Amino acid sequence: MIHSTKIWTRIEFLKDIHPSSTTPHNVFGRSHRTAARFRFAAALSARPETVHSKTHPTLSLRRRLPKPRRSPQAGPGLVDRYGQPKTDHLGFVLSNPPLETGPPADSESHVLTIDRIISHNPKETGGGPYLVRCSLDSDPSPQYVAKIYDGLEYELSEADDHGCDCMYWADMHYSREAAAYENIPPRFQGDIVPRYFGAWTFSVPASVGTSTQQRPVRMILIEYIDGESMLQWILRAAGNNTRPTRDMIDYSLLPTDGERLEILGRTVEAELAVWWYGGVHHQDISPRNIMISRPPGSPVRVVLIDFDLSHVLKLSESGRRLLARRELGALPISPIERYWPGAKFTCGDGFNGWISESWCVDGDVSDELAREWLVARWKGSPRYQPLSGGFLAIAARGEVSDSHRRCLAILKAEADEVRQENDDNGTWRTE
Repeated sequence: MIHSTKIWTRIEFLKDIHPSSTTPHNVFGRSHRTAARFRFAAALSARPETVHSKTHPTLSLRRRLPKPRRSPQAGPGLVDRYGQPKTDHLGFVLSNPPLETGPPADSESHVLTIDRIISHNPKETGGGPYLVRCSLDSDPSPQYVAKIYDGLEYELSEADDHGCDCMYWADMHYSREAAAYENIPPRFQGDIVPRYFGAWTFSVPASVGTSTQQRPVRMILIEYIDGESMLQWILRAAGNNTRPTRDMIDYSLLPTDGERLEILGRTVEAELAVWWYGGVHHQDISPRNIMISRPPGSPVRVVLIDFDLSHVLKLSESGRRLLARRELGALPISPIERYWPGAKFTCGDGFNGWISESWCVDGDVSDELAREWLVARWKGSPRYQPLSGGFLAIAARGEVSDSHRRCLAILKAEADEVRQENDDNGTWRTE
């Protein structure tokens, strides 16, 4: 008989580092082998709430180097004719542990206290990582978020021809997110993305018959953002309806039209900066992954989160080809070119609950007004490259309307002016 406790009461933490790095990354400034003391009490099955603990287990902490990918193990035959799993979930997790490499030479020590679970999707509806708020050492004021990728909390089932391999998804989410943060330039961390404090591994006891076996679980530590996601704002304005439509939304409960479009514009700029300068394609920009922090007396901060589906360009052949085509020191392409024609904001992904009320014409959301916003906000911006001739040719295709013609006329005039200026000077915009 195999079973695992539902409470993390004894956990071994291992400092980890993503394989894209070639040298150990000493996040906290110490690199000596020692013991670590952690305080945990987090019921995995509990809803997000404050939790407390009186135990202080002494645990060792050291670094490890995980591999970035694994192949799915689950497939057809995992469930019986009645849809019941043939494989014990914990047994599968123990038989298919997270990928390992040899440990680095050093380790660090800290006291980590979890005070509440932030969010988790139950495995019955797909599962996924746990997010918990925590602090380090004896100072409770600096708050961190631990994002924990436990395969036991992911779905294990037969799905289509491939199956849903809980350990594959846990490892994939962990490795992609760790790789993303390792590659995003430090100047963006603590600004448009959370600060990153490294990747870790801990052990959870599982009872196997009369013996106890330790199973490894991966996690990362990032900055705690004191704010709410764009989705939380939308859901609250829609009376907490989980499938809100525009007619449900009380716009008086949201920031003003101008403030919402400013936040949307800064989201676009953040995604583009991370993609261009960090070589990280987020691939899941939606209201649930945009944090809005409004600290008293400080400017509104817009933060991209949740990189567990991201693509680090330099880690794939296609990504390396894309990077090779970029000129060294070149400015990013314009958001106009990247987001044209604006449909990203007007259909799907939930942004139609956030965009300006003025974009809604006769009950429908207007792509034309989204295009006009792109042009008005970023035309002629010196922070980006001039629009390419290839883009202008593509943008001229398709529908023809007065709005479309106006946008194209503005963009072509701007491109001609910039091209003439650069021809006269013999220079092109660079950083």
